[in-house]
Amino acid sequence: MRESKNIAQIIIEHLTGFSNTERLIHKNKVLPLAGEQHVKKIIKALQKDTPLQYVLGEAWFAGMKFFVNASVLIPRPETEELVEWVVDNKKEINFSGTGILDVGTGSGCIAIALKKKLPAIPVTAIDYQTKIINLARKNAAANKVQVTFLKKNLLQAEEMKSLPVFDVMVSNPPYILKKEISEMEKRVWGNEPHAALFVPDDDPLIFYKAIIFFSKDHLKKEGHLYFEINPGFADALKIILEENGFKKIHLRKDMQGKIRMVQAIKT
Repeated sequence: MRESKNIAQIIIEHLTGFSNTERLIHKNKVLPLAGEQHVKKIIKALQKDTPLQYVLGEAWFAGMKFFVNASVLIPRPETEELVEWVVDNKKEINFSGTGILDVGTGSGCIAIALKKKLPAIPVTAIDYQTKIINLARKNAAANKVQVTFLKKNLLQAEEMKSLPVFDVMVSNPPYILKKEISEMEKRVWGNEPHAALFVPDDDPLIFYKAIIFFSKDHLKKEGHLYFEINPGFADALKIILEENGFKKIHLRKDMQGKIRMVQAIKT
């Protein structure tokens, strides 16, 4: 019941622009016919298990509104915790000018939130499809921040070579095994992009290994690396980081009590 009420409030705010307080003030205001028809379309889409964020074309992250569609993941609260970890550590990071790289930016939520919270720090973000980059640029413009978005495929080493050396790298890469799909809600796997969700069962750390390989020449000494991770592979990832010259490796639990993030410093 509570979830239904929250959804109803979000839809009404989306259609009217009124906050909870404003709706009380305008409680006798009648929704136009076009608005009623829009509500019916929204309800129909929700009945098909389409996530509300895709139905409305927007999602909230770190107090900001983002445009979203089926080409990008819906931003999630636990990823906000990753952003906050980077921000909290800003005094420990010796920023030398190149700033932060967000790998696999999707909607741009991590990069844009970091730029909003650290306005003096340059932020660059990459993803592999033009349509994704265009959406992220739209979100940066809407939230009035300057982020450099580039079309780059992490798994194509030649494409990545032209990037500079960064002070910080952050990423929320795909990390769900394909065999885990049965444990997920259909609303997620049936709508959100599989390329941003799933990894091969026989190579679950493929994107992490690619970022760590890239960091050898593109993350400065004492530079910080931050990942959102699959809790089941935390120990394996820690070993790979140690084998590739990272120290001070810290694992952190999310609000659900699951190990969901890792920070490492390059030696």
